[in-house]
Amino acid sequence: MEELNERKIKRMMDAMYLAKRIWELQPELPEGISSTEMHVLDAVVQLSAAQKAVYVSDIAAALKLPRPGVTRAVKVITQRGYFEKETDDKDRRYVAVRLSEAGRRFYEEHDRDYFAGLKAKLSGIDASDAETMIACIEKVYALLHGCEEEGKR
Repeated sequence: MEELNERKIKRMMDAMYLAKRIWELQPELPEGISSTEMHVLDAVVQLSAAQKAVYVSDIAAALKLPRPGVTRAVKVITQRGYFEKETDDKDRRYVAVRLSEAGRRFYEEHDRDYFAGLKAKLSGIDASDAETMIACIEKVYALLHGCEEEGKR
């Protein structure tokens, strides 16, 4: 296995910069909704499939985001009518969120149209290359985030 040197690290960071630029080139989101809010919506859909109740802490952990930012996004999404909140019967301090019917319609329409368009544009990438990219980016994030956490101690 080839050792990672400074030149290769620079090329990795250049690629990460391109990834940020790619993010900026993605199709427009529906008017008035941020990418963070779309990620929160998606996380609730994914988490709801695996567990009965979804809490802000679950969403924050899944997205690797701070709770206050997720709390704000949940508040905005709820105000738009896409989430419903339900207070936990055992501990009234905990509030679960779930998609409302309007949220489900919005999510399904956006998900279908948005990703169908991206699928066509990204047709030159095969699934194994996509998996390699995903794994590498997640590993780099974990390593750099771990270094950041160590610096806070």
